[in-house]
Amino acid sequence: MQTKFVKTCYLGLGLFGLLSGCNSGDINFPEWDPKWPSGSTGTIQFRQTTYDAAEGTVVNVGVTRIGGGAGIVRVDYRTVDGSATGGSDYVATSGTLTWPSGTTGNQSISIRLVDDDVAEATESFTIVLSNVSIASLGLNASTTVNIADNDTAAERTFGKITGLDQIVVNGFHYDTDSTNVFINGLPANAPDLKVGQVVTVEGEVNYSEATGTADEIHYYPTLIGPVESADVENGRLVIMGQEVRASNDTVFGNKIDPNTYDGLAATTVVEVSGIADNDGTIDATRIERAISSDRLQLTGDVTALDPARMSFRVNNLMLDYSNATFIDLPAGMPVEGIEVMAVGALSGDTLVVEQLVQAPLAGGAPGE
Repeated sequence: MQTKFVKTCYLGLGLFGLLSGCNSGDINFPEWDPKWPSGSTGTIQFRQTTYDAAEGTVVNVGVTRIGGGAGIVRVDYRTVDGSATGGSDYVATSGTLTWPSGTTGNQSISIRLVDDDVAEATESFTIVLSNVSIASLGLNASTTVNIADNDTAAERTFGKITGLDQIVVNGFHYDTDSTNVFINGLPANAPDLKVGQVVTVEGEVNYSEATGTADEIHYYPTLIGPVESADVENGRLVIMGQEVRASNDTVFGNKIDPNTYDGLAATTVVEVSGIADNDGTIDATRIERAISSDRLQLTGDVTALDPARMSFRVNNLMLDYSNATFIDLPAGMPVEGIEVMAVGALSGDTLVVEQLVQAPLAGGAPGE
C-alpha cells in the first residue's frame, strides 16, 4: 500500500450564504504496479471445489489470486469438520495466506490426514476462506477434502447378487478366486451363483473402494415348492401356501416369461429367493424353475404350534414334524415364533417335514 497526504476543498451555497472549507488527511492507495495499471487487486479462491486423498498422506490444497495483483492481499483460512473430525481423521488447521503487491498465482495449504486402524467409508471436511483484505473472494470460497480409507475389515453382509463380474452384493465387488461357495449347504463354485439370489458373504471389505475379498458365500433358497396360482397383472403368486410378490426388480429364470408368467403353470415346482416382510409375504428377488421336485423347502416363522399333533403353520401351509430330524433348534424342538427352515415332501396340503433346521441367519449356514 501507498500512503498519501490528500487535501480536498469545497465551495457551495448554503441556507445562510456561501459555504467553503477544506479537509485533509492520509489515505491508503494500492501500490501502482506496471502490470496492473488499472489498480485491480484481484480475486482469491480455491483452485478446485474438491480434493481426494488417502488417509496417512498430506493433501496440498491450492488457493489462487487471479485478475489483478495491485496491493498486498491477505486471506484467512480454516478447516471445518464434516463426517471427518479434526484430530482423529485430520489435523485441524487455520492460518493466513499473503500475496505481495504485484503478485498473482497459487499458494498451498498443507493438511495431514491421520492414518487410523478403523475401516470406514470415505469421510470429508471443508476448508473455508474469509476476511480477505482489499481483494474479493471468488465463487470457490470453500473446498471439500474427501479422505479415502486404506483399511479393511472383516464383515458378514446379507443381500442379493446384482452382478457376476466378480460377485456384487450391496454395491461391493468381491474377489471370489479363493472363495468357498455353498448352495443349500452343499459345496459349489462361484459361477454357480446367479443374479437375484440372496446370499450371505463373509470376508473382508474396503469401504472407500467398495471392494472386498469373500472367504465364504452361502445361498439358501427361501422357497422351493409348486405354484398354486399366478396373477401376472398384480405381480402375485401363491407357491406352496406362501404369498410371493414379484416386481420389475425380480429376476426370472430362462424358462419363465416375466411378462406373461408363461412357465409358471400350476403345479410347476419353482425356486424362489427373496426376503419376507412382516406379514410373511416374500418379496421375490429371483424366481426360476427348480432343478428337482424331490426336495421341497420353506423358510418362515413357526405359528399355530400344536405339540400334541406335532404340527405348526408357516403362513397358509401346515407342516407335520412328527418324523422330522431336528438340527440346531435352540430348544431342541419347534418353538412358537422362531424362524425355521423345513425340508420335506407334500402330502395333500401338508408338508411332511424330514429335516427341521434353525433358519440360516441372514442367509448363512444353519445354526450360525
